[in-house]
Amino acid sequence: MPKPLEQVHDQISRQLSGKQIAAQAKEQAGVLYARLAKGETLEQIAAPLKLKVEQEKDISRSAVNLDQTLVAEVFKLTRPQEGKASTAQVALANDAYALVALDTVKDADPAKLDAKSREAARNQLTQSIGEETVRGYVDSLRKSAKIEVAEDRLQ
Repeated sequence: MPKPLEQVHDQISRQLSGKQIAAQAKEQAGVLYARLAKGETLEQIAAPLKLKVEQEKDISRSAVNLDQTLVAEVFKLTRPQEGKASTAQVALANDAYALVALDTVKDADPAKLDAKSREAARNQLTQSIGEETVRGYVDSLRKSAKIEVAEDRLQ
């Protein structure tokens, strides 16, 4: 049963206000990212807005002290060129955004891993290769299969 406008007015106002704020946050993040992409530093962008720049070093894919969406997006970035950071705008939860500048990538040294870590990495690679092989096999089966739909049985 429909409710009178007086009963839902405040709820609708909050929803519309929330959507407007989210749109403004996205637009502002885009403007700030454009400045970052043109070569300004995070510090130059953050200072007039009184925003805090946080730096993290030696981040691994399994970092638990950082937002996992942020970590995943950082690991998708291209390797930075000498003197030029790779940058990204990352959408986070609750209509928040982060600007990222990746300036250094350290390759892992397998010789420094203990036997248990090497075995875990080997198992992960084996599983990934197996999943990719199965996915390829299923895709090839789908391409070569002739499928007939029995319309009379669907009703």
